[in-house]
Amino acid sequence: VSSMDPSCFLLLFVSTTGDGEHCDSIRDTWKTLLSKSLPKDLLHGKQFALFCLGDRAYGPQFCAAGRKLAVRLLQLGMTRCCDVGYG
Repeated sequence: VSSMDPSCFLLLFVSTTGDGEHCDSIRDTWKTLLSKSLPKDLLHGKQFALFCLGDRAYGPQFCAAGRKLAVRLLQLGMTRCCDVGYG
């Protein structure tokens, strides 16, 4: 893990429900993050660590909410400080 400024670090645990859906507690945040009006460098210089929670019985939808969130954070300029975790 590289050295990081704690004010620029986000630690996330994201659960997937149903067919790859975000849980209720993150739905509004997810809608905001998907806004096309957000600048591509909105989160530049910030780092995140993410652990995705899901049920392998859903096959390709396993941890889909967390995987989608990771992609979006990268699109907005964040960098991962470590590999995404799954469980």
